[in-house]
Amino acid sequence: MKNLVSAIILVGLCSVCASAQSVKNVLGRVANAATKGVQSFTLSDADVIAYTSDYMKWMDANNPVCKLDSNDKGKQAMAVRLEKITSVIPADLVTD
Repeated sequence: MKNLVSAIILVGLCSVCASAQSVKNVLGRVANAATKGVQSFTLSDADVIAYTSDYMKWMDANNPVCKLDSNDKGKQAMAVRLEKITSVIPADLVTD
């Protein structure tokens, strides 16, 4: 009988501790979301330019565009089309 009562108390304590941990995790997520929300209101134009510049560099490095010398005829055709489209962009607007 004592073992049964002890086991029930132990399970109850574990349950309370698990719920407290769960509440702590939820509160942590809420605080993180609130922090990000406040930061989004204080985002400057320079921050946006820096973020997008980093993003585009990553995209260019990890997602190569179709190349004119591609062995795949579909990709080669798309590369020719992209070359034709981008050839009309003034050189002073193109940046590396």
